[in-house]
Amino acid sequence: MATLLGLRKATFTELLLAVKSPKSSLNKNLAMLEDYGFVKQSRGFLFAVPGPRKFVEITTEGEIAIKSHLEVIRKAADKALASRSEEA
Repeated sequence: MATLLGLRKATFTELLLAVKSPKSSLNKNLAMLEDYGFVKQSRGFLFAVPGPRKFVEITTEGEIAIKSHLEVIRKAADKALASRSEEA
């Protein structure tokens, strides 16, 4: 989802290359994220590319969720770094 946060919308192939995950794992995870309402999947066409493509778009709920998650991680990292500098 962090990849989609910057892109808003990407093809399945773009996500596959970005996360370096097997297709089956990415499909399974995207289906779960769609069930939670965090992403929306659709099919469409790209100019000069034959055949339909799967697109994945982060939803507003997904954006809120990932930003919240990243903030928790940021706070934990800041706290850990602060405690390490106090020990030194």
